Amino acid sequence: MALAPGFYLLEKSQLGKTVARPRQTMSIIAFLRAVRRKEPLPQEVCVVGLERLLHHARDRREGARIISQALIGPQAGPHLRKQAPVVILPLEYLELGEHWKAGVRQRSEVEEIFAVAWVFPRVDMRSVDGADVCFSVL
Repeated sequence: MALAPGFYLLEKSQLGKTVARPRQTMSIIAFLRAVRRKEPLPQEVCVVGLERLLHHARDRREGARIISQALIGPQAGPHLRKQAPVVILPLEYLELGEHWKAGVRQRSEVEEIFAVAWVFPRVDMRSVDGADVCFSVL
């Protein structure tokens, strides 16, 4: 099934099962830099490290707000909509519920890092080949 342009968030363990792994992978930092510079983006890309970046932020909510502005704000939004990439964001931990939460795994422990809506305020559930994933339009 072809994926619509947008951001897909899923647990790393589901990458390749629920959603095919894109051929190209970028770090969240490289992706944000490319968006800010309005560089050409791959049509499908796996962007890794969002939860780790926020894990190391001094103020996670403020860090999430900055990333959100960089991805969907007025400077980036038109550029991303024009290029219409499929962006897969595999996360170490993702809890789907009333308020979706993401985090990191440290040994066998899960540490909640951020609410998905902090970064993607228009996130919604989407079914991809029968599996539920978080999806946000560009």
